[in-house]
This record gives sequence, structure tokens and C-alpha cells, in this order.
Amino acid sequence: MTTQTTRHLLTETIIDELQLLPELLRKAEMRYYGAQHALAEKRGRLADAESAWPLTDAAPYNDEAARLAAFRAYTGPLHADIRQAQAEVDRLKAEVDFLLRRHDNYRVMATLLSNG
Repeated sequence: MTTQTTRHLLTETIIDELQLLPELLRKAEMRYYGAQHALAEKRGRLADAESAWPLTDAAPYNDEAARLAAFRAYTGPLHADIRQAQAEVDRLKAEVDFLLRRHDNYRVMATLLSNG
């Protein structure tokens, strides 16, 4: 059981959160979509680099393993960038999901307070 003062304080807190959360969610979504765009650009650069690798220039390499090692050295930094960008996208997706759940929870609390 809650007192009238506690109920009023809860209502004010919920209203404040419901006013603040949409803006926080919008900003988080903007960062998330920006990170997705950056990831797509990095994947495109990797594809460009892989297609620019001289396929017919296999003569300088003694065997396939040496050619593969040189290819990985050539594309390695791009793969590292992609892994880092993917981790950032995943982190931002979790942040967006958290804010969505938080917003939904506050909406449910506001509904329960208004009905009770």
C-alpha cells in the first residue's frame, strides 16, 4: 500500500521518464543507424580490397599458404576494423533495445497508476 505522497512522487517520476525516454531513444537509434552505415562502408572497402588483390600474380609466392598469408596481411586491418564496427553495432543495438523496454515498462506503470 502506498501513501498519497508516494503515489504522487511515483507519478511525477514516471511522467518525467516518459517525457525523457523518447528523445534518448531517438538519439540512440541515430547512433545505431550511423554505426550500421559505417559497418556497411567498411565491408564495402573490404570487398574492394579483396577484388583489387592481384589474383594472377601468384608467381612470387612459393605455395598457396604463402599467398594466403600475404592476402591475410593485406586484408587483416580491414577485418579488424569490421570486427570492431560489428561490436559497436551490437552494443548500440543492445542500448536501443534496453531503452525500448524501459519505455514500455514506464508506459505500463503509468497505465497501472492511472487505473488504481
